Amino acid sequence: MEDKREYIRIDDTIKVWFRIIEPAAGHGTSLSKNISEGGIALPTNQRLEKDTILELWINLERTAKPIIATGKVAWLKENTPSKYPFLIGIKFIRISPSDYDKLKSYLRKKIGKSKYHNC
Repeated sequence: MEDKREYIRIDDTIKVWFRIIEPAAGHGTSLSKNISEGGIALPTNQRLEKDTILELWINLERTAKPIIATGKVAWLKENTPSKYPFLIGIKFIRISPSDYDKLKSYLRKKIGKSKYHNC
């Protein structure tokens, strides 16, 4: 089966803090399962339905300031048995140009420029 993803995803464990903006308030932390230019997958103990809007602080480099993005839950999967029973896919819907550049640079370093999509 052909993969029709717009961006290459890399498996990476990145600390992410999130705040639920819509439809209800809440917050949490997670370690990513994978990340791309277009979004991030997070295991979570909270059931976040499709179209939930989140503000994300993504700590790409342990010593650097986290990048900040707004995302929308694109999908939800059951992730059992697990400490985190849900896996959510988040599509980035807003990210500053400078934070987007930091994300692209980080991804290039992780997978190598020759394999990177949209270099």
